[in-house]
Amino acid sequence: MDSLGRVSFVTAAANSRGEAIQHRIEVIMIKKRFALFAAIVTTVSVVIAAPVSAGASLEGPMVSQFNLGFGNPDTPCPQFTWAGTVDLVGETYGMAFIPTGAAQTGEAFHFEETWLVYETWDFGFTDGVLTTCDGDAVLTGSDSGVVSPNGKAHANGEVASATAPFDESLIGRQARWSGVVSNVVEFAGTFRVN
Repeated sequence: MDSLGRVSFVTAAANSRGEAIQHRIEVIMIKKRFALFAAIVTTVSVVIAAPVSAGASLEGPMVSQFNLGFGNPDTPCPQFTWAGTVDLVGETYGMAFIPTGAAQTGEAFHFEETWLVYETWDFGFTDGVLTTCDGDAVLTGSDSGVVSPNGKAHANGEVASATAPFDESLIGRQARWSGVVSNVVEFAGTFRVN
């Protein structure tokens, strides 16, 4: 009986030791999986929340419509000359322009303006008049440029302010746009921040 008891005890101890080792292995695997999961979640969170920073150039197509109500105090949005959209870093933003100076030189039209990029916006036109101009500007700047008689237009300036999703490090960087005005009231071109 001693012999059987010892064998039973040794077998039980071996099973117990084996279960303990198996349990430790399972705990280690769970910890490794959790660490991997935490690393993935952290990486995804940083990528999703990462603002557009100084290292990246912003460039995308822009389209705008001229506000036929510009300068008319009897219209809802008389301060804006142009309003439309710009696509940057895979997102569509609203974009509007407020003139700060202009001059006709020969056949060319020279201008100065403030531009605003909106994360959320509501621009509505009725019969060419901008009737809704609500939005939250996340990127602003100023520029000066020219429209030639053939409708080609371009402007150069710089970024004045930037808030999320854009990074403050964009402030002071060169901003420019170019494109073509067609039918006097439509514009299509490219916007870029270097």
